[in-house]
Amino acid sequence: LYSIRFLRQVMNESVRCSVLGAVAGRVQAVDVEVGGHQIPAHTPVVMAIGVTHVNEEFYPAPERFDPGRFTEENVKSRPSLSFNPFGFGKRKCLG
Repeated sequence: LYSIRFLRQVMNESVRCSVLGAVAGRVQAVDVEVGGHQIPAHTPVVMAIGVTHVNEEFYPAPERFDPGRFTEENVKSRPSLSFNPFGFGKRKCLG
């Protein structure tokens, strides 16, 4: 069981390090404020997944390969959208 958990951690860290330039886009349904910025309804919004995966706020020393970032405790301590290599929501990659 431990080896399966560790394998999952290694796989997630490999994917985190590999996603470059991938984006996930949506059209904002309602007016919303994000990080102090007003986003009106019907505005296209794009999330740069590759940028999120190297954000030092979520992944200290992001250039280092560290499967320990994906222990159960570490995953719970980060925002849910800090790791989304295949997109998110109903349009998430089916592969």
